[in-house]
Amino acid sequence: MNFSYYKYILYLKLLRYKINYFIPNNTIEFIVAHYNESFDYLKYLPSNQKITIYIKGKIDFDITLHKKNIKIIYLKNFGTEYQTYLFHIIKNYENLSKINFFSVLLL
Repeated sequence: MNFSYYKYILYLKLLRYKINYFIPNNTIEFIVAHYNESFDYLKYLPSNQKITIYIKGKIDFDITLHKKNIKIIYLKNFGTEYQTYLFHIIKNYENLSKINFFSVLLL
């Protein structure tokens, strides 16, 4: 692992701490495009915010057991992560959160 990976992990930990203690609940929505990566990133996401995971691959275990604020949506595997983000915006246009954080979390 290189230095930038550890820097990224440190940034995620600090971000989680700040959001958990200083941001009101459900103000931020984390939208994650997921294929067949590990779900290790769940431990770095805040527990008091919405998390929507769009899965385009297969899943090995029930990730909803880890956090109660996770919404899982299965999509067909076509397009890239940008297609996933556009799908989310169009589908939720009237109900978008105040802050939307789009990410492909590869850990």
